[in-house]
Amino acid sequence: MMRWVILAILIIGLAANQLQQDIVGLLFPILQHELSFSASQIGIITSAFVIGLIAGYILMTLITVFAGSRWGLAIGFGGAAVASFASIGADNFTFLLVYRFSLGFFTAALIPATVQAIREWFPAPLRPLAIGLVLAFSGSVFSSLYIYFIRDINWHISLALPGIPVFIVAILCAFLAKPPPVRDASPRLNAAAVVSSIMLVLGLFLTTAIFIDLGTFLVTYLYETGINLQSSSISSLIIAFGGSLGALFSGVIAYVLIYIFRKSSKIRAAVLTVCGLLLPLTGLIRYVQGQVTITLLSFFAMAGCFGIMVLLYAGVADTLPVRGVAIATAIGGLAMAIGSMIFPYAFGSIVDQFGYGSAFLMIGGIGVIAWLVVSIPGWFIKQPDAAAPEVRAAVVPPPIGSAGA
Repeated sequence: MMRWVILAILIIGLAANQLQQDIVGLLFPILQHELSFSASQIGIITSAFVIGLIAGYILMTLITVFAGSRWGLAIGFGGAAVASFASIGADNFTFLLVYRFSLGFFTAALIPATVQAIREWFPAPLRPLAIGLVLAFSGSVFSSLYIYFIRDINWHISLALPGIPVFIVAILCAFLAKPPPVRDASPRLNAAAVVSSIMLVLGLFLTTAIFIDLGTFLVTYLYETGINLQSSSISSLIIAFGGSLGALFSGVIAYVLIYIFRKSSKIRAAVLTVCGLLLPLTGLIRYVQGQVTITLLSFFAMAGCFGIMVLLYAGVADTLPVRGVAIATAIGGLAMAIGSMIFPYAFGSIVDQFGYGSAFLMIGGIGVIAWLVVSIPGWFIKQPDAAAPEVRAAVVPPPIGSAGA
C-alpha cells in the first residue's frame, strides 16, 4: 500500500512542477505587455530553463546517486518551490532569467530520482505501470486548464501558486520511510544494461524532435492554414492528451501482458515496436488536409512518444543497479535537453527555406529512425528482473498458511 501512496505523492508533485515549467509560456503575452519584453528576451528566458536543466542533470543527479532518491526528490521539489515563491518579486528581465534557470536546475533532479524511487519501491512487473501513471498524470495537459482558472489573477501570484503543492511534496518526500530492500536481485552492469541505456539516450533524443516540434509549431501551422487560434489551441490540448493516454496505455498493457506471459523482454520489445510505428505518422501531415486529420495524426504520434518513454525508463530500471538508474536517466534527460534546443531550430530553418511540408517530412523521417532504434535492440535484450519465473509471486502474495506467507 505504501508504494502507491508514494507514487500518488510523486504524481501530484510532478504535475505541479510541470505547471511551473509551462506557466511562463502561458503568460508570455502578459509579460510582453506589462514588462515590455522583446521577442528575443522571451527567447532568452525560455533558454535559461534549458541551460538550468543541463546544469542540474550534471550536478543535482549526484544527490540522488549518493544520498538516495528520497533526498534527491526532497531537494529537487524544495528548490523548485523556493524558485516559484521568489518569482513573486519578479519585476525585470534579470530576475525572471534567474528564476527560470533555478527552476530548470532543481527540476533536473526529479525524473532521475523518480525513476530510481520506482526501482526501489516497485517489483519489476509493476514498474511499467508505475512509470506510465507518472507520465500520464503529470503532463502538460493540465496547464491549459490552469491558465483558464487564473486568467484574472495577478501574474506574480500565478507564477508562485504552483510552488505551494510542490513545497508540500518536498516535505513529504523528506520524511518518506527508507525504501524497502529491493525485492528483485540488483543486476550487475552487463550487456543488457548497456544496450538499455543506449536505447534510452538515443530514444529520448529522437522522440524529443517529435513532441517538441509538434508542441512548438503545430498551432502556428494550423493557424496559417486558415484555422482560427482558438480551434488550433484545442488541437494542441488534444495532442497533449494523446501523450498522457500513450503513457498510460503502454504501462497498463505492458504490465498485463508481462503478468500473463511472464516474458517481459519480448513483451516490452513488442509494445516498443507498436509505439514506434506511430512516430512516422507526423510525416503524413504534409499530404493531408483538415484540422481533424492533422490533429489525429499528431495525437497518435504523441501517444507513441510517451509510450516509448515509459518502456525505456522501465528498461533501465530493470537492467541497471539501483544507483545506475539515476545516472542513465540523467544522461537521457541531457539528451532531451540538447534535442529541445537543436530540433526546433532545425525545424524552423527548414520551414523558412522549404515550407512546413518538408519540415513535417523531416520529423517523419526522424520517427522512422527512432522506431528502428527503440524496437530492434529490444528483441535481443533479456531483462532478468521482470522475466524471471517468479513474476507472479512478485505481484500476488502467497496463500495464507504457505511457507512464504
